Amino acid sequence: MKILRVIFFGLVFIAAMGFLTTTLWNWLIPTLFNGPKIIFAQALGLMLLGRLLVGGWGKGSSNGCSHDDNAWKAKWKARVTGMSEEEKEAFKKRFCDKWD
Repeated sequence: MKILRVIFFGLVFIAAMGFLTTTLWNWLIPTLFNGPKIIFAQALGLMLLGRLLVGGWGKGSSNGCSHDDNAWKAKWKARVTGMSEEEKEAFKKRFCDKWD
């Protein structure tokens, strides 16, 4: 029963996103860029194309990049470990100045 519920809500979500995409496209694109209007099936195709080109499919994305999510933490920890206290303070100050 749980599987059927997941499938049902997945289909409802896809239909809602397709409807939203169709509506937004047909509201904006013809007016702003003199482009064509699209139908629901074309909106689903645009969503799939956008997902393939930009989104990937989660952790095992289709862009060919495999990376460890914590690799950047290890890199920065190693970088900071080798710093003296003065260098750490200067680094913190530069970081804070940049993002304030």
